Amino acid sequence: MRPEHLLNYGYTPTCQAALERLAGLLQPASGGVLRLMDPCCADGQTLAFLANALAAPGARIETYGVEIEAERAEQAARVLDHVLCADFQRTVLSHKSISLALVNPPYDQAGGEGSLEKTFIRRSLPYLAQEGVAALVIPQRLLPWAEEKLRLRWLALFESGDPSSLSLSRSSRMPLRLSA
Repeated sequence: MRPEHLLNYGYTPTCQAALERLAGLLQPASGGVLRLMDPCCADGQTLAFLANALAAPGARIETYGVEIEAERAEQAARVLDHVLCADFQRTVLSHKSISLALVNPPYDQAGGEGSLEKTFIRRSLPYLAQEGVAALVIPQRLLPWAEEKLRLRWLALFESGDPSSLSLSRSSRMPLRLSA
């Protein structure tokens, strides 16, 4: 685990430049409800940014966050529609109801299938609606695991040290479907 995780309940903010690039890759369909979820939402600013960036005419956006640390959950509740102050591993949400899951899990160095980061990723995926998108903020060492275990259809890679470098495969923009 990185030292800041030990001091701050596993919180490492998502790189703003990479988040802006991600928002530019997503193309919301018009009409319906777009449900965004962050299982480690911290102060909610990252998910709120995505919600604002994806706002489209005729679309209704709902944001759902889970945060284990009480003060950050209170902050998130000010900018997100729904926030649970809880351990994501102990929550129950409706399956196949989320359009986009932004997953920046707590990182650990335990490795293996039982690592905290892999558990968060696997636990987030059943909540995605058909054609839903999982945006994973993960270290490079997890890419082979993610590609093998998650059977990705589309992949965008952002180098956190240099957010301007981008590698795309299989598509230039990812359509983001809205729930009915």
